[in-house]
Amino acid sequence: MITETELWKEDIAKTANKLLKRLVQKKWSKRSWFCLEKELFIGFYAVRKLIESDNSLNKLSHKKYELLMFQRGNIIQDEFDEFVPYDHENSQKELVSVRDICNQFIHSHHLIPFASNNSLVGFLVNSEFQSKKGIYMITIFDIVEIYRSCAGREGLVDQKNEI
Repeated sequence: MITETELWKEDIAKTANKLLKRLVQKKWSKRSWFCLEKELFIGFYAVRKLIESDNSLNKLSHKKYELLMFQRGNIIQDEFDEFVPYDHENSQKELVSVRDICNQFIHSHHLIPFASNNSLVGFLVNSEFQSKKGIYMITIFDIVEIYRSCAGREGLVDQKNEI
């Protein structure tokens, strides 16, 4: 149970702003990857706990995001030299609830960043359970929107941390 929900909401809003800055980040060290993972894991855990603790967030739990899902298929090699058994050529759109998105990150089996033009755009992620079906692609923009909605700050950019 979370007792100080306002402090958690304030922190998750700050994390959303940090994630937006990741869009333009060019240099990635082991430390920056670690910080990014921490922002995702703790962030989604906090979102799930806030949803469970705050009745005003009940609607957020059921809100759905349209994600691309790559079904389990032939084994191919990805850029990190691991074999990932998903069909990267074909995808389908799937509506996924915020609660389920939280669980994909919290219980992640695969968490693979993806980029465009040398900029981080989002992640391929799935839980152990979901890994038998496929893997989702979610953008940083969707993650930021989830975090901000949880914090009650939809569409706002913190003036001190503006990108």
